[in-house]
Amino acid sequence: MARRWDVHDFDDPDENPVTRLRHLGGDYGPYDPAHWEFDDDDEDFAEQAKHPRNPKDEVKRTPAGPIIILHDVDYFIPQWDEQLMGPEWRKKRGGWDYDSPPQPLLPNDPKLENAFKYCEECQLTWLVGYDKMERHSHPHHFAWQPEAEYIDVHRWGLESEASVVVYVRGGCVQEGEASQSPAGNPASIGVFFGKDSKYNLAGPQGNATTTFDKEEAEIYAIIGALVRIRYQVVEDRRAVLRKFEKSTSGNVDAGETSQGNLGKSPNLNGKKSHGSGGGGDHKDWEDCSEDDDDIDLSSRIIIVSDNKEVIDNICNLEGKQPVKHSDAYDKLDDMLDELEEVDVHVKWYAVPEEFNMEAVELANEGLHGHFRGYEETYTALWAK
Repeated sequence: MARRWDVHDFDDPDENPVTRLRHLGGDYGPYDPAHWEFDDDDEDFAEQAKHPRNPKDEVKRTPAGPIIILHDVDYFIPQWDEQLMGPEWRKKRGGWDYDSPPQPLLPNDPKLENAFKYCEECQLTWLVGYDKMERHSHPHHFAWQPEAEYIDVHRWGLESEASVVVYVRGGCVQEGEASQSPAGNPASIGVFFGKDSKYNLAGPQGNATTTFDKEEAEIYAIIGALVRIRYQVVEDRRAVLRKFEKSTSGNVDAGETSQGNLGKSPNLNGKKSHGSGGGGDHKDWEDCSEDDDDIDLSSRIIIVSDNKEVIDNICNLEGKQPVKHSDAYDKLDDMLDELEEVDVHVKWYAVPEEFNMEAVELANEGLHGHFRGYEETYTALWAK
């Protein structure tokens, strides 16, 4: 899955799906951004990061100086997750073998006790991380807010502070069987955001002339979930955070209230801070990604699915063409790109079916024509 470099106006040099951008502060020495001239010791400077680096991390050159790209995986692996580990993440990740990641802890593991919390106000399920309940309140739902001494770099667009958890299931009739729905749909979507959430979705897929297998039904169910997130959840979050910032603007800097809402660096009087040296004042580093009065929405979504085959394909097919359902995977990739345009990033959590039963039930409802939360306005965006 192609990824981008947050708000910067230069291309991701390798379009690596599992890299995370971190911009080093400090004095880079003289350079001319127009001619891409750099200080000769920028590599040495980049090595000054105080935390151990993983062998897969890279140092890249940019018009504003060196950056470190920290390697990561697209899977949600709780025992490797920064929001859950806190400061230990930076200390331990240097020794991890990203080519052979461990099997993720299951939701019933004692280490994940009370790790997922449903908020009745925003009607979303959130990850409760390293900070536990200390800062986990509406509307921010921080999983972990790094302290200043932990951060040796500016964390542009890193989803380090809050995560929404969404459960997904695609259903379909057995091959050769007739539709069980009065609407004639042979497949269905089940998307679970939390008990009685207004975002929960039990919807149809296809019609009497279309067929689905289990893999394809799951792909389109995920697309449906991403559409729901992009066009409803994100916009509702924007309204909630704007209201919160207006209510607190008299006491707290508005940029700080948005920091970490969903993980993005604060806007300081409309300009980005880029370290103590000369790189911070150049016009090429001004934030042009959004209007000055807009809300930072950088966030992480954890998609939970019991279809490991689909999750593996999504996480491992970068640069490869899947044998089956390539059109569906391409459409999913396009939807991920749309989400990244509003700084929403996705991790993938494969679990056994027993930990996804609410989404399974919603998919079964959709398969039998009992639709809920279904709006035809968005059907074309996720239909086969």
